[in-house]
Amino acid sequence: LNLRLGLRGQLLLVLALLLLVVLAIVLGLWRGEEQHRQQVLKHSSAAMAALARDGLQRRGAQLATQLARAIGTPLATGDRLRVGLATRATLHQPDVEYVIVFDQAGRLVDDGRDGSHAGQPMVDPLADAALSATSLKLQWSDELLDVSAPVLEQGRRLGGVRVGLVT
Repeated sequence: LNLRLGLRGQLLLVLALLLLVVLAIVLGLWRGEEQHRQQVLKHSSAAMAALARDGLQRRGAQLATQLARAIGTPLATGDRLRVGLATRATLHQPDVEYVIVFDQAGRLVDDGRDGSHAGQPMVDPLADAALSATSLKLQWSDELLDVSAPVLEQGRRLGGVRVGLVT
């Protein structure tokens, strides 16, 4: 079929084709920008999570280290009142889920609560690594960060502390 387009028809056809090309370019640019935005959001989210994780680790390490230092002498002298005061003070810090003071054998000395578990062994999945730690130990589970530190008095290990922080 031989269609004859007049000058006006040809001009309209060219303009329509040009409009389609411009629209395709704009859509391509928009799609690329949207992909770039999604990548930026993904990387930003990952960076924020890493910063939060690092901050929680530093905070946990600081709390466990301070508690271990504070209770060295009271633990060595059997001053359970001072051990309990330090444990409760740590337990009442923001984001702290639990505090455990344990002896050399892994038995609970104080948990900052009612004292009903004193003398019982630690039996949770993170306990063995905390008990054998000779320095600061950070362990992650799905819901929390467990930070343990040995309690030393005059170079002698008396036990350790564990501080659990919610993630």
